Amino acid sequence: MSAPSATIEIPLRRGEGHGDEVLEVDLNDLKGNHEAIIGILTQEQAPLRLFLEFAFQYYKRQMPDQLVMFLEAGKNMAQSRDLRAMNGKEGEEAAYILILNSLASYRIESAKAQPAGSPEQTQLLSAATQLLNDAERLNSRNPLTIVGKGNLMLARQNTDQALYEFRAALGLDSRFLPALIGVASAHFIKGEYKDALARYQTILRLKPGIQPDVRVPIGICFHRLNMLAEAQAAFKRAVDLNPSNVDAIALLSLMHTNKARLPSTPEIEREQSSALAGSLLAQGFKTKLPNPVIDAQMAERYFARGEYSKARVFSELAHRHSRGSLSRSEALALKARVVQADGDYDKAFKLFSEAAVLNTDSISIQFGLGQMQIYKNAKEDAISSLERVLAKQPDNYETLMIVAALSSRSPDMATKAADAFTRLKKLLKSYHEDDDKTKSHQWQGEEYVTDPELLIEMGVFYEKTDVKKAQASLEQAIALLEATPDATIVPELLCNMGALYHVEAVQLLGAGGTAASTDDRDVAGSTVAHQTHETRLAAVAGLLQKAQTFYERALADVTAQARDDGADGADDVAKRVHAEAVRTSVRYNLARLEETRGNAAEAEELYKGILADHPAYIDCILRLGAIAVKRKDTATAFDRFSDALAIDDKNALAWTMVAMIHLDNRAFRPARKLLEKVFQQIDKFDTYALCSYGNLCLRSIRVEPKSREYNCKRSVEFFHKALRHDPRNVYAATGIALACAEMGNLEDARDLLTQIQEAAGAHENVVINLAHVLVDLGLPKSAIPFYESVAKRQDVVDLDIIRSLARAYYFIAKTEKLPDSMATVAERLEEALKLSPNDLALKFNLALAKQQYAQILNDQPKEKRPLEALKRAAEGLEVSEKIFEELGKRKPEPTLAYDVERARERANYSRGVRRVTDKKIHETEVLEKQREQRLAEIVAKREEALEAKRREEEAKKSEEQRRLEDLERRRREIQARVQEENEKMRLALEEERAKPVRRKTAAAAGSDEGEDEEAVGGERRGRGRGDGDEDEDDGRKSKPKQKRKRKEKPSREAASGDEDDEDDMDIRQKRSKGGSSGGTRSKLSATTVMDSDDDE
Repeated sequence: MSAPSATIEIPLRRGEGHGDEVLEVDLNDLKGNHEAIIGILTQEQAPLRLFLEFAFQYYKRQMPDQLVMFLEAGKNMAQSRDLRAMNGKEGEEAAYILILNSLASYRIESAKAQPAGSPEQTQLLSAATQLLNDAERLNSRNPLTIVGKGNLMLARQNTDQALYEFRAALGLDSRFLPALIGVASAHFIKGEYKDALARYQTILRLKPGIQPDVRVPIGICFHRLNMLAEAQAAFKRAVDLNPSNVDAIALLSLMHTNKARLPSTPEIEREQSSALAGSLLAQGFKTKLPNPVIDAQMAERYFARGEYSKARVFSELAHRHSRGSLSRSEALALKARVVQADGDYDKAFKLFSEAAVLNTDSISIQFGLGQMQIYKNAKEDAISSLERVLAKQPDNYETLMIVAALSSRSPDMATKAADAFTRLKKLLKSYHEDDDKTKSHQWQGEEYVTDPELLIEMGVFYEKTDVKKAQASLEQAIALLEATPDATIVPELLCNMGALYHVEAVQLLGAGGTAASTDDRDVAGSTVAHQTHETRLAAVAGLLQKAQTFYERALADVTAQARDDGADGADDVAKRVHAEAVRTSVRYNLARLEETRGNAAEAEELYKGILADHPAYIDCILRLGAIAVKRKDTATAFDRFSDALAIDDKNALAWTMVAMIHLDNRAFRPARKLLEKVFQQIDKFDTYALCSYGNLCLRSIRVEPKSREYNCKRSVEFFHKALRHDPRNVYAATGIALACAEMGNLEDARDLLTQIQEAAGAHENVVINLAHVLVDLGLPKSAIPFYESVAKRQDVVDLDIIRSLARAYYFIAKTEKLPDSMATVAERLEEALKLSPNDLALKFNLALAKQQYAQILNDQPKEKRPLEALKRAAEGLEVSEKIFEELGKRKPEPTLAYDVERARERANYSRGVRRVTDKKIHETEVLEKQREQRLAEIVAKREEALEAKRREEEAKKSEEQRRLEDLERRRREIQARVQEENEKMRLALEEERAKPVRRKTAAAAGSDEGEDEEAVGGERRGRGRGDGDEDEDDGRKSKPKQKRKRKEKPSREAASGDEDDEDDMDIRQKRSKGGSSGGTRSKLSATTVMDSDDDE
């Protein structure tokens, strides 16, 4: 392209004879005249370069639509011409290729601004592909076209293919700057920042003044390589060279802003960085060149100051000036945050949604979208958005908190909530382990959770599943808030804490019991049961006292808040109304507390006090009616429920409670009509009413046996309805299982109860009913662990559980003929009788169990009926006979829980079993005696054999001892002889040593030294030939060596210890052959003397 000028000349076509004429177009008049200019260029068949020139001028003036119009017009002009004619004109083909490449580049840049994979993006990239193919057909070796193909590959995110194209262009021209820039861009996109930096630096060396300035991407590469000082220097150099380089200004300002935000930056440097960032932003803004980064920073600054109107203006500018999809998404997110802070949540939701479409990977966008989805009550969508944040930042504490809070409030997301809470706790623990002040601390339990908000959320989550965990979490939260200065504990938290203790007390008491309730039976005979009951009541009293303490604290705080302080502002009035509502709830809970304690009168007074302030508080009226029902005061109960219905005749709970009064009085028809009224006129989906109707049908089975199948089906129908509207309703699910059992479908009942148990946990009623069904299925061994698990969790002995265990063991004993199991039955029934000594049915069953125990024991083989067991059976038969006789004396009555005639028969049968048992006892005693005799004989024979063996072993030991002593004696004798011989040799050696000294003295006096030596030499030789006397003398001289040699023999003889008398004989014979001082000893002596003389 030619350099820009004030005018552009368009040559005009004229006939022959006319001179060359041109039309000058003033560049200041371009705006609004583009169509006229295009018309002139087309009419005059202007060179293609002019289309490019005008397109470039419009591009400089940021008029993209006009740019495209000129390029399209140039392309159409080129296509309308004959290519051969075009080839004849200088530069026309090159201009056409440049037009095609320019259009393709514009399409590619436009595609980048569209959402990834959108139809618009696909269409633009397809158009760019067609344009580049056309340019390639004109000249396949044009480097600009090849670079265009590389840019297209980058837009399609095919970085490797793009690199291939760029390198192909460099193969044609190694200094082709667009190709070098493409290679650098590809490396940058791949994250290969060192390679990208090297390429950009090469470009800078080739053309230092290139525009746009490559120092900007060089600085970005340094920043990605964490070389912040070099990055800042690169941006600063670019600004110094060109103060209007708005991109460098924006990035340099952003670096100073980020430095000012770092907590580790000193205060002085923070202020300096903030001031530099502000001055740079002002400098960039004065250039009046559009830059979304500067606009976004300006918006952020005004947003931080709370000037939302100005922040909104700059966020709009940032969005308007953004080209790529990523920058547009960030601008939209910025606009969303501004309007969110300004309270326009609907618009913020729309903007975040648009930003998320453009950029699904942005953490800040997904987080903001999740917040707005919570506002829209789209909790599942919010959790999905926030989970995208956690996928990239698993340890994002704030996001985990929100996910945990949202999930904890949805029963279907309990697992997800538990996982989020676990991750939060691990995260907090890791913070403490990394902190030098707390890493060595030994944490107890979950003491490391120091965030009150997290603890409160955990408490809310656990309160439905684990009261203990909920209590621990809320207690820890309250303790942390109390230890934090200026922290406020809201009354609602204290009220919830009290409610948790209250709920635990109710659970401990059991279904509907009260702390003051006592049984009508006499328990004095059961000290253990009495102590357990007292312990349970003491625990309940302690829990209720804690609940009362928290309720009273909450009441004191909320009463102060509800007090009218004279302020009439809307917020003040709303606060007082809210405080009064909380105060009423706390007072109601206190009344329920007294009701749990069994203080019905105190509870009534509290309910009436609440009604005095709030006469339409229906919950209090219903509780007063429930208290009357417990007192069997049906008339008062009806009055209370009528009062509630007078306030709200559509109150389903009130109508259902009236129906339950009729049902308890066995008035099935009125109860059914009232429940049907609830379904028809009030709420056909009320789960309490639906479950009540199902229970009514189940109870009707006992009264209307002929309608058994109909009532079972109806009960299942209503329980199913309840489950459809409350899938976690344990009572409805259990009701269906019981209906199946009533219809004889025990397998289905077992499967249902098993599923309910897995879903609801160790729910007591579910576990007990499952055990009942297992017994009915003939699987008492499987049922027993369930009964026992329930019994272990109960602080007080449950009579029904004991009966159920006895029944299960009875089935085992009867089926497998196991006397031990029947003995267990008797033990369980005796335990039950201690709790209910006047229960005649228990007495009958105990007598039967003792009778059956004896009968089963009698039928056992001889080896399996011990005498002691038979005697116990006989004792049990006596008790059984007495019980049956006592029960048989009663008159038959419908209310009796046993058959009198059958008791009499059993009494007679006990006598017969007793006679058989006595006979078995006699037989067993005889067998026992015979067995004892045989055993005694076996024992005697065994002892006799052991004694004989013992004597034999002792004889062997004595013989061995004598042999060892004899050997020791011989060894000592030999040792003594050796010592004697050694002593003789020592004496002889001493005598021999004295003789040579005397001989040498005489020689010195009578002869010369040479003759003496010769004589001595001759004497030595004489001894060597075996002269007896001289050998004896020389033997004494060699005594030490001979002594050492002879000591070896006795040591070997002593060490052997096992040689016989022949060894001694050999030694004596050898000595006798050599004489007392000759033989071998004389030869050794000669050698020794010669050695001794040599030493001298």
